Amino acid sequence: MDLRKYIGLGANHLLGVDIGSAAVKVVALRRRGDRYAVTAAVSARIDNAAASDTTYRAAAARALQNVLHGTGLKTRCAVCGVCGPEVAVRDFRFPALPQDELDGAVNLEARQVCPFNIDSSAVDFQVLTDRQQRNTGIIAAATNAAIRAKLDIVRIASLRCVLMDIDGLALLNACRNTTGSDETSLTAVLNIGAATTTLAVAAPNGLPFVRDIACAADAIIKQIAKAHDTSVAHVERNLANPAGAPFNVAEALEAASSPLLADIAKSLRYYAAQEDSRPVERVLACGGFTLVPGFVEMLNRRLGPAVERWNPFDNMQCDADEATRETVAQNGPVFAVAAG
Repeated sequence: MDLRKYIGLGANHLLGVDIGSAAVKVVALRRRGDRYAVTAAVSARIDNAAASDTTYRAAAARALQNVLHGTGLKTRCAVCGVCGPEVAVRDFRFPALPQDELDGAVNLEARQVCPFNIDSSAVDFQVLTDRQQRNTGIIAAATNAAIRAKLDIVRIASLRCVLMDIDGLALLNACRNTTGSDETSLTAVLNIGAATTTLAVAAPNGLPFVRDIACAADAIIKQIAKAHDTSVAHVERNLANPAGAPFNVAEALEAASSPLLADIAKSLRYYAAQEDSRPVERVLACGGFTLVPGFVEMLNRRLGPAVERWNPFDNMQCDADEATRETVAQNGPVFAVAAG
């Protein structure tokens, strides 16, 4: 299906917009045959991100407006995404059902597997039929509140959200389209954000495995600050420049990351124990925290699979100015969700 034609976009470009808890990221791509070229990649911090919901939304919208002004793009059609405890991606396996019964079966399944009220949520699904002619597929659900929060920010910034994605599925989309990984590869993508860490596995059976972990960069930084009786801002400076720190940054980082490492390892073990699954062999790490010196190396040492920092723009041409080329080369892992 030609998705642009289906939603009435014609030849208009789309912006990938990632609205996080601490920053907003915007990516514009252009299709070049079977590859993509990046035409814009801009990010901005959200001031007062820890304030009330109303203040946060206003600050996030301002940051998004600043980013759009920085790109110089006229496009106002955006694809956004949601993640966190109000989002769920689950698979289903039903006996072969006629189409008129499938919607009801999916809704019933969503009520059983989603950890929030489905009556106040949006639910979508995609069917994949396996060799036994069963109805297999994935359910994607998010609360209306989580969706509205993103839509409000986008609307205030004078954008039109034409599609709402799930961050974990967007990461797998970026992985498949930029690394050459197909559905048989045992590869996971790990995005460490400020408030949420997203683990997404490109499952061999075609059913994605997505888990959002409520432990990420903010929790690690706060734990280091507490352990060494210092401020969050001081820890952030020391993480960026470990050589001048008054404490052993590598040891502090590893100790504070232990809860996150335990959650990741638990999720990987859970995935490996599922039907038709095997242990993940490779993890592509992205997100702003992967730029912290020594963090990815620590993940590689502590987790079972091989871990490497992933820049989704490594195999893309950059049709933009020198500043954008430098941005995607040095900070590409920050934009993985937006690119997806």
